[in-house]
Amino acid sequence: MSNSKDLNKNCQSIDGSPLGGPLTGKPMREAQGLSSEGVQALITCTPQLVSLKTVYSNIDTLHLSVYADLSGSNLLEEIEKSREVAREFEKECIPFTYFSPQWNVHRSGRRFFTYHISMADTHIYFNKRSVHGDFPTCLIEIGSMSSHHPGAFSVFEDIKKFLKSCDISIKKHHVTRVDLSTDFVNINFQDLDLHNIEKWITRAIDAHVHYVGRSVSGISIGKGALMCRIYDKRKELNVKQATAKTDFFNRQWGLVSDDKKTPVVRVEFQFRREALKEFKTDDLYQIDTVDDLQGVLNGLWGYSSKSWAKHCETEVDRSNNNQSRDAVISPFWQLVQLVDFNAENSNLWRHREKNQYINVKALIDQGIGCLTSAVAATIESMDDFKDVAIDASTIVWRELRNRIEHHTDELYEKMEIVFNRNNLNLSKTYV
Repeated sequence: MSNSKDLNKNCQSIDGSPLGGPLTGKPMREAQGLSSEGVQALITCTPQLVSLKTVYSNIDTLHLSVYADLSGSNLLEEIEKSREVAREFEKECIPFTYFSPQWNVHRSGRRFFTYHISMADTHIYFNKRSVHGDFPTCLIEIGSMSSHHPGAFSVFEDIKKFLKSCDISIKKHHVTRVDLSTDFVNINFQDLDLHNIEKWITRAIDAHVHYVGRSVSGISIGKGALMCRIYDKRKELNVKQATAKTDFFNRQWGLVSDDKKTPVVRVEFQFRREALKEFKTDDLYQIDTVDDLQGVLNGLWGYSSKSWAKHCETEVDRSNNNQSRDAVISPFWQLVQLVDFNAENSNLWRHREKNQYINVKALIDQGIGCLTSAVAATIESMDDFKDVAIDASTIVWRELRNRIEHHTDELYEKMEIVFNRNNLNLSKTYV
C-alpha cells in the first residue's frame, strides 16, 4: 500500500491560493485541523519545503508469526532433502525445485525454526511443532523491497496461496512487527536540525544520533516496542553501495535509476507486537492480524507523529510543564504529520497498562480498615452499623477538605512522594 504524492497542495497562502511567484524567504502559514487529539496544526511552508516534490509512504517491513498446520504436507521433508544437498556442497542455499523454482532453501534456519526458505527479501521459517500449541509453527518476514513492491499485503496473500498449494492451512496469525516509512524526496537531512535532541518532545526515554564518519546521518528515538528512525536515505544507499536498492528506490521516487545525488530523508516508525496490542479503536480491541493492520495505518502514523514524538522549531523549555502545548512544531515535522497511507482514518488510541510499584489495593484495604475502626468508635450502638458508610464518607470529606484548605503544602508533598514512588517517567527528564 504505497502512496506517492505532491504535498505542495497543502501549502497555501493566507487567502487560500496555492503558493507561487517569487519566494520572499518568509514563512507562509495556513491553519488546518490535522488532529483529533487537539494538537495545534499550523502548516508552515518555508522556501526550502516549497521545493518538495514527492512524498512516498509505505509499509517498509512486515513480520508475522503463523500457526500453520503442516501435518498433511511433505514440505518439510522436501526442504530437508535440499538442506542435505546444500550442506554436502557447502552452499548457503540452493534452488528449491520441488514446489516452486522461485524459492531458495537455506542449509540452516534460526533458533526454534529449523527450516528456512526465501524469495528475494522475503523469508519463511518452519518448525515441526504442533499447530495446537502455544508456539507458532511458521515465521514470515517480508523485507523492505518486497514491502514497497508489490506490497507487503500482496506478498502475504501470495504466501498463503503457496502454502495452500503445499497442503498447509493457516489456523491463525499475529503481526509481530511492522515498520511504516515515508520518504521525503529533494529534502536535505542536514538542513532540518533533526539531530538536535533539545528540539524534540517525545514519550521515549532513549535517543541516539548516528554518524557516517564525522557527519550526522540520522537519529533514532526510543527502542523496543515502539521506535522512530529518521535518516539520510541517500547517504545510506551510497555508503552501502547498494546498487540494486538504489535503482529500485530511485524508480519508486520517480528519479532516474542511477541517481546518487538527489537528497532523500526517510522517517520510519517501528511497531512491535507489544506496542500493537496496546492500540485500540471503537471496533478493535487490539491490532493482531493483517486485516486489523490494514485499517489503522493512518492512525498508527498519526499517533506516532503527533502524540509520541514531535520535532519543534526551537529548543524545548524542559522546565515548562506545558511544553507540549506551547511548543511550535517545525515545518518539516508538520509535513510528517500530514502523511496519508491511503487507508481508513480510524479513531485509534493507545492504552498502556500502568506498572504499579505500590500495592494500591492493600492501601485501600488498610484505609477502609482504619476508617471502619474510627467510625466504630463514634457510633452509639451496633444498630447503627448500616450508617457506617455514610459516616465514613463524611469524615473523609471533612478531614480532606481541612487539609486542602489549611495544610496545602504538606498534603501536596505527601502525595508527590507517593506519586514518585509509583511512577517511572524518565521522559520528563530525558528525551
